[in-house]
Amino acid sequence: MRQISMNLQILHEIIRPLFPVALLVCIGGCREERIINPIIPPSDTLDVLVNTSFELGGSPTLAGWTIVTDPAVEFSTDVPPEGGGWSVTVDATWTPPTAPAQVLTIVPTQDGTSIYRLTVWAKRNGVGGSAAILIKQSGTTLLSKSVFIQDSLWTAITILDTISTTLGDSIGVRLAGGISQLAGGTTYFDLCLLERFQE
Repeated sequence: MRQISMNLQILHEIIRPLFPVALLVCIGGCREERIINPIIPPSDTLDVLVNTSFELGGSPTLAGWTIVTDPAVEFSTDVPPEGGGWSVTVDATWTPPTAPAQVLTIVPTQDGTSIYRLTVWAKRNGVGGSAAILIKQSGTTLLSKSVFIQDSLWTAITILDTISTTLGDSIGVRLAGGISQLAGGTTYFDLCLLERFQE
């Protein structure tokens, strides 16, 4: 029994120093996950570039937005919490070059490297679409980062991206329907907010 007790004590002395290391590994892993999937942006907002609930004075509006494939874009009274009275809907389409149907807005931004956060409430009925941050450089609009709309209930979607821009560049938002030849679908969007933060 004395030998067993001594062995346990030796084992305890060996394992005890390892607990802080194990704890640090766990914390490091958690921090890494937050960096890979950031959901909390920096606290100091430099600019609010886009802020719309697709209505003005109680009436639906897409002022400041460009519509691609007009018949596929409509308004709906189906809205998320605090969404006012109207949302915008984009149907799934197939025929190129206008597929997917979409609404987009391009706004000027400052040159330099900044963190951009796009927040939009969205849901789908059938084939879903996507939300994206765009960058326009030298007259060419490029996709920076996007996310597909997968939920059938209203969900707040957030996209964070670090983007470097030069003088004359612009940042944009694209809200698109799905692409489908046979199956139908409608994607709903509301409460669209694009912000710029210091890197």
